[in-house]
Amino acid sequence: MYFLSVFLLAVFTVCRGDIPTVSELDLKAYVGRWYQPYQNRWTKITNFDLDSVCTTADYKIINQTFVSVYNAGREGWPEGKRRDIAGFAYIPDPSKPGRLKVVLEGVPAAGDYLIIKIGPIIDGQYQYAVVTSSGDRALYVLARNPISFLDKYAEEVLKFLDENGYQGFLKKPQPLLQATNCGYPETREIMDVLFAAVLALCLAGPSLAAPGYASPPKTVGELDLNSYLGRWYQMFADLVVDSTFERNAYCVTADYALNPNKTISVYNANTVGSPTGARNAIKGYAYVPDPSQPGQLLVKFPVTPVAGSYWVVQLGPKETTWRDSDPQYQYSIVTDSLRATLFVLARDPDDFRSRFQADVLQWLKSNQFDHFYNKPVETVQTDDCKYPPMGGKKDKL
Repeated sequence: MYFLSVFLLAVFTVCRGDIPTVSELDLKAYVGRWYQPYQNRWTKITNFDLDSVCTTADYKIINQTFVSVYNAGREGWPEGKRRDIAGFAYIPDPSKPGRLKVVLEGVPAAGDYLIIKIGPIIDGQYQYAVVTSSGDRALYVLARNPISFLDKYAEEVLKFLDENGYQGFLKKPQPLLQATNCGYPETREIMDVLFAAVLALCLAGPSLAAPGYASPPKTVGELDLNSYLGRWYQMFADLVVDSTFERNAYCVTADYALNPNKTISVYNANTVGSPTGARNAIKGYAYVPDPSQPGQLLVKFPVTPVAGSYWVVQLGPKETTWRDSDPQYQYSIVTDSLRATLFVLARDPDDFRSRFQADVLQWLKSNQFDHFYNKPVETVQTDDCKYPPMGGKKDKL
């Protein structure tokens, strides 16, 4: 289902008499890996995608209405160059679960994702799905197993499509190559692209037609960088963060320092699976592109093709402690221009919980961090957390 861009190139005309979408959808049975055995010429032409093979779609559940999306394919042959794109999908009207919207990296509008037929659930997964766009022009036939689909379900699906007007040169379903030597993406590759996509989507601005709010959040008018540097502990994130690039993360920390070129070094770390699990870390840098907007930083990591928004929207008081003679902000709330990501950072987890947490949670609720995808989700910070040395330095052996 590579690129799904026919959904996002703006629907040319919305035809009358669209095929009804499915009335029930179990998201848990829908997510996972899909292979695409059929599409039509309309889809190929409008996607500028005439030669893709080995196309797949990977969906991961965030909550009951929110799903991450990763679409991939190969150019021309099973070992050709990979093409991929990531984003998210959501159900705008729960009474119509088969009518989703999808937002993809670099695309300035949400597009239609309409499920018009779905197969039986076996071993907890739907066995096939038929997806189109408004006007019933695009066509994506998805299957869990391309071989068993051809044996068990292809005849009934092709009959359904024929009876519902998928005929003629442009709309008739065309087979797509799926082979044992296809270079399908692995889980780690998928997570890297999802990480990049979330940051890139945050750059799209408030005009992006995704679930969100009409105006971007107001950032702090003053930011003392010297008081912002140092070690931070992440106390809360949101479902977007928790289900993508911080999936299964514990004991999340961020270390900031000033680089010689006046940018800010960034070292983010966490353990995986438990407070004492293996360490996962990434390095990058941040900077303030517009000095008149000191709270609107950009952050760049090696896995991302573009810098992502790092907007500081609320700061705690500046205080000195027995560990830090220079004053430091005691907490920070960070998001992006869409309020899609959320990070609540604190200097000391226990002190934050006792003095600031209640007020911060109330502030978030009062400032539109109350949608299903950006409500605060608590990050595990316990006494047995295995933290990296201060400043992002390597552990001593």
